[in-house]
Amino acid sequence: MNTQNNKKYAAPVGAAFCLQNHIFVTTSEKSSFFVSFVLFIVSGAISLFIHISFPPIYNIPFRLLDILFGLLIIIFTIFFHEFLHYLTYRIFKVPSTQIRFGFNKKTLSLFCYCKEALRIGIYRLSLMIPFLFSGVFPLLISIIFLNFVYSIVFSLLISICSSDIVIFIKSLSFYENAYVIDAPVSPGFYVESRFKKQKK
Repeated sequence: MNTQNNKKYAAPVGAAFCLQNHIFVTTSEKSSFFVSFVLFIVSGAISLFIHISFPPIYNIPFRLLDILFGLLIIIFTIFFHEFLHYLTYRIFKVPSTQIRFGFNKKTLSLFCYCKEALRIGIYRLSLMIPFLFSGVFPLLISIIFLNFVYSIVFSLLISICSSDIVIFIKSLSFYENAYVIDAPVSPGFYVESRFKKQKK
């Protein structure tokens, strides 16, 4: 682990710090699917309600070509989502040599993970920034311009962030001074058990 270029954010010890008494925090496929389904239904329902109930600020009429554009947007945004994970790590001075991209053959999904130990607050940001900038904000824009095809596209992209959302929620069970290491391939992170909040 490189600590010279990352003294402010890196853990005081190397990656082995979480190999003793560690917890692996992850999510099951069932949980991710359920959250994905709920996110899609809720965001799609809100979008549909707004489309029906309010006049457009600026109406972009539907075209059959929008379906093709929607598919291209999905492909582009999947790559953009992973790039945002990378960008968040780099903003907080993680060396590019400590960041890896890959492809999970089992789930047919791209992933980006950080080999560097991070404060849990930074790790949470790395989960939320892609969710906001590749899903929530574009959905809001599509609702404002009242193009329902794009609203459905970005509702779908929001649902793809389900694993990030589940892991973010689970990370709230740990103290703010915790350091975590991102898990390669599978969604989740490693953290020392002593940082887990005790139930009162």
